Amino acid sequence: MTSYILGISAWYHDSAAALVRDGVLVAAAAEERFTRKKHDASYPRNAVRYCLDQAGISPYELSHVVFYEKPWIKFERILTSAVATFPRSYRAFRRGIPEWLARKLWIGDEVRRELGVDRDCPVLFCEHHMAHAASAFLVSPFERAAILTLDGVGEWGTATGGVGEGNRILIDREIRFPHSLGLFYSALTAYLGFEVNDAEWKVMGLAPYGRPTLVDALRRMIDVAEDGSFRLDLQYFAHHRSVDVAFTPRWAQLLGHPPRDPESEILPFHQDLARSGQQVVEEVVVRLATDARRRTGADFLCLGGGVGLNSVANWRVLERSGFRDLFVQPASGDDGGAVGAAFWVWNVLLGGERRFRMEHARWGPAYSDEAIRAFLDAHRIPYRHLAGPDLVEATADLLAADRVVGWFQGRMEFGPRALGGRSILANPGSPAMKDLINQKVKFREAFRPFAPSVLEERAGELFDLHVDSPYMLLVPNVRPERRGDLPAVTHVDGTARVQTVDRDLDPLFHGLISAFDARTGLPAVVNTSFNVRGEPVVCTPRDAWNCFARSGIDALALGSFLVEDKGCGPVDAPWAFEHVPGRPPEEARTFYPPRARPSLLKTALEVLLVLAVVAELGARGVDRLWGHATAPVGLTASDPHQGRTTVPGARWGDRIHLDERGLRGTGVDLAPAPGVHRIAVLGGTAAFDPGAGSDALAWPSRLASRVRPPEGATGVEVVNAAVPGQTAEGALARLRNVVAPLRPAVVVLVPGAEDLAAARRRARGEPDVPLSSPGGDALRRLSRALGRLDAWLRPPDSLDRGPVPPDAAARHGATLRDSVALAGTWGARVLVVPAADLLPPRATADDRRAAAELDRAFGDAVPASLRAPVEPGADPAEAVARAISRR
Repeated sequence: MTSYILGISAWYHDSAAALVRDGVLVAAAAEERFTRKKHDASYPRNAVRYCLDQAGISPYELSHVVFYEKPWIKFERILTSAVATFPRSYRAFRRGIPEWLARKLWIGDEVRRELGVDRDCPVLFCEHHMAHAASAFLVSPFERAAILTLDGVGEWGTATGGVGEGNRILIDREIRFPHSLGLFYSALTAYLGFEVNDAEWKVMGLAPYGRPTLVDALRRMIDVAEDGSFRLDLQYFAHHRSVDVAFTPRWAQLLGHPPRDPESEILPFHQDLARSGQQVVEEVVVRLATDARRRTGADFLCLGGGVGLNSVANWRVLERSGFRDLFVQPASGDDGGAVGAAFWVWNVLLGGERRFRMEHARWGPAYSDEAIRAFLDAHRIPYRHLAGPDLVEATADLLAADRVVGWFQGRMEFGPRALGGRSILANPGSPAMKDLINQKVKFREAFRPFAPSVLEERAGELFDLHVDSPYMLLVPNVRPERRGDLPAVTHVDGTARVQTVDRDLDPLFHGLISAFDARTGLPAVVNTSFNVRGEPVVCTPRDAWNCFARSGIDALALGSFLVEDKGCGPVDAPWAFEHVPGRPPEEARTFYPPRARPSLLKTALEVLLVLAVVAELGARGVDRLWGHATAPVGLTASDPHQGRTTVPGARWGDRIHLDERGLRGTGVDLAPAPGVHRIAVLGGTAAFDPGAGSDALAWPSRLASRVRPPEGATGVEVVNAAVPGQTAEGALARLRNVVAPLRPAVVVLVPGAEDLAAARRRARGEPDVPLSSPGGDALRRLSRALGRLDAWLRPPDSLDRGPVPPDAAARHGATLRDSVALAGTWGARVLVVPAADLLPPRATADDRRAAAELDRAFGDAVPASLRAPVEPGADPAEAVARAISRR
């Protein structure tokens, strides 16, 4: 059966969708390209519809839908930060929380409503930085590589490090909010008068004009260790308490100069600040990468997250860290999280083999010559129809004559870079071309550089480049003897952001550059994105025509048609969904119902509910945030609310950590030592061991202290893989990427209160809401309160949950069987602790019935050949000992 996995990123910036079919990417696109709203953060309904249309399927044929973040953990971070910085955080709190309560906490239902499917459609959630790591490694050409992800912030993480091998990802290093390299760069961007989450590359482009005179001052804001780990001095930053301001007045006090007003003159101070900030960021990234090379011994590096788009820092990493090569996915930011989340499900959760290597960025819509001709004829736009070779020759003639050409060919690129599908091209040998395009075509700042696209086999003639750079994410030096030949693409410091063009992957674009080379002796062209300032890159023939008609572009190569006459002027843009080919506008307008605007009464109720939550979190939230803020410099491998298990008699050490995101820690041996029998404990609160050792439900402590190794064995090692709030079903689903690499002899599954609650929710047809965070009791009360106010907080067009589908139990059992069967591949036995043993003395009749049903379900899921039975009321240590002795 064909597996379709839809990945979604949304509701922060650069929302996008991606579709994977049996481990191969089918389509990926950002929502902004369809709506024409730059960095559109809304639910990517147009991008989703495009992906489904590209595969020729309906939403009901999706196997899985996965979101690129875990909203409840992110909500915890937002609430905790608000408490810790109150009352200064009040404005951001008041603005953001109603949206969280009305929509963002219920993303599973929101996605199902948007797709128009019932609640039986599985919606999964991938941790933010795991999505970045997956998007960087799982589509890379490397079988084994170090992984480094850096961005503003996900749930709590802002930077992670680890290693990928095959279809497994191990994250063992993490830096947490409020310490963030991405947010440091955002504050620098804002101080220079540019727009955050949009113009960070302007800082990178401005930096070469300045001197690093302010590096020492900036180092007072960010304390960096030798291994690259860092800590921000929060007196200079406001991102942990405000959504409007990134920096505090202390910046001006330290730097001796006020922040720049947008659109005002750029002074030498601003150039020096950009250069100094870029240098600090490069130092941090290089140190992190160098440490990753030392720790992993890998020859290759995969970079993910928004900082991965800093092409200058990428080149420094390649030069100085010792890696042979690196891979940066072309959509390294949040839009690429949709791709990463989808491959995380296929490769990591489902254990699918890696079948896909991302060799190009062309995953967006394409338009046939028939569709392009129909558009041109409908608007009476004059054109010349030219076959492939004729179009290449005519376009090369225009470029050689210093004309600027809009190049619209094939599928649209995924990510911020135009790479020969939606590009503006020009002659790199013309000294006036850079200023001409900036002023009359792009309408942007004069310091902004342009990139060259060069024939891959000829790149070494022009640039000091020893690896391929297909995504324009490396900035090598232009060879000194060729800088005079490339004035339009050589930056002031002698570098260029290079795209290498492969003959086999893009024969048309390669042919054009070759034809231009035959005329000029230059195997490269200027390549900048096909858009003007403030607009997304063009997607459709209509977008391309409007950009051409409104700008100083001289000619438009639109498929097989060459247009040079702007006589009819721009064409009004239709409703957004018409940008998806093959779907009539009338159907598109009615496919998704409009959302109802929440009333003031609803908003007031939401705020009151959150105030109650904040009161419950209280000092715990303050301690949590400032525990992160004042921690010593160094990457943390622990999670304060998950804890580390240190049990006398167990070999589970404080350098190992397992949580809902997988294995974390340093010095972790995946294979047990010779003669050591490893026991893995999975489950939720009943299985989790905070180290007290006295709790009757502390199964890891009981096993570590009571299981005796059989004759001939040297020891027993207990690994606590339990997570508070996690159901046993969820724990089994994590067997592949968390427990399987550890190869335990026995897997102990401990169902608990979460499973009983989930069973009751399933019986009532209610959604599961995992709550595994500090203040969990308060959040549970909030969840119940919101459930009672469901009619108030949801729009009237939301789907009725209805009864549980008749085959839900069968599907549930099949999922468990598939997960348990994995343990048999390495010869493990599976032991299920009876749920009835976990009931409190005063359990209700409903609880006892739910426990009995759970025991039947888990018993049916474990094959007799793998089963290590535990009789009700018996000591599980005895069953574990028997299971070990029988191996």
